[in-house]
Amino acid sequence: MRPVSGVLTVVTALATIGLCVAVAPAEPFVNPPEVNYDAWVTPYPYQRNILIGFDTDPHTWPDHITSPVTGARKALTPSVVHHQGTDDGQLYPSDWVGGQVEPAGGGGTGWLETDTITGTAREGILAMYVDDPNTTVTLTWHIDNWDRPNEKKNVFLEAEYYSTGNMGFDEVISSTGQIEPLTPHEEDLPDGWVRWNSWATLTPNPPWEELVNHVTFETGQTPGMLLMDYVHIATECVPEPATCALLGLGGLVILRKKRSR
Repeated sequence: MRPVSGVLTVVTALATIGLCVAVAPAEPFVNPPEVNYDAWVTPYPYQRNILIGFDTDPHTWPDHITSPVTGARKALTPSVVHHQGTDDGQLYPSDWVGGQVEPAGGGGTGWLETDTITGTAREGILAMYVDDPNTTVTLTWHIDNWDRPNEKKNVFLEAEYYSTGNMGFDEVISSTGQIEPLTPHEEDLPDGWVRWNSWATLTPNPPWEELVNHVTFETGQTPGMLLMDYVHIATECVPEPATCALLGLGGLVILRKKRSR
């Protein structure tokens, strides 16, 4: 796989729906939020459970046409993202993840069907390259929300990556102007990769939030490389929406009536 030249822009999208849906099977976290994050309230599969893997080449994903960012911005769709939960059940093109090299230098993005770089058994890997020292790659994961301004929003993130630079998921930025540092937890894995968990609480719940991470490549760390296996995000609005609970109970009643017939 050859790197793509030019400014690094890797973007993906996540979205919210204004209807409550029934509980569906969802992907579990390796380090679940209810165990690792004291503020977490709702049980698995959580209100939103969004697993962004790279089973297919992100360059082939649909473009996010509303993006003001220079370069291709990719929309998350059900064909490329596993998204389920008790509160929001669909993906829309209003959510995204984007990134670029700062300052603009040599580098690009690519995709690995198998891990030919570090030799692990991993498959489907987003690969980001930097040729110049003192360069930072910034990735921003934008998540839309229900508009519930009087409630808190808990955000939990898990990712597995390999990097020759200094990696960090640094902060959450919200539409209401809040900037909250993410609490980090790093775990070195036996295959040489790293599992990263981060979490934060926003008060009040904003219309959207953005999780921002930076990878800094210093002198001696270039040519630099970041390999990303997956990014897994869970969010919850606290207190849990009562309307969803009521609708869920109503759905159970209807289902029981149908079965009784």
